[in-house]
Amino acid sequence: MKILETKKNTVLGREEIIAEWEIEKTPSKIETIKLLAEKLKKPEENIVIEKIGSEYGKRIFIISAKAYNTPEGKSKFEIIPRKARKKAQSEKDKGENK
Repeated sequence: MKILETKKNTVLGREEIIAEWEIEKTPSKIETIKLLAEKLKKPEENIVIEKIGSEYGKRIFIISAKAYNTPEGKSKFEIIPRKARKKAQSEKDKGENK
């Protein structure tokens, strides 16, 4: 993986990254987060993958990501998907019912 562009956004407390990765199959978000965390020397929980895209038939993937300076910054500016919110709520409800 090589990082093509890094843009610091001090107002939001993050770096916006565009990277390129040549790999046989489409990388998962988890694999991508682990690799970016190693490259940027930041914790995995502070990294958000926006998009993993490629052209048809090519093995080069363009990755758009954000790396926050703190977990608080991430929770302040990132939206939690509806599916993840429902899952967290149902787990919370199960824990209270026991």
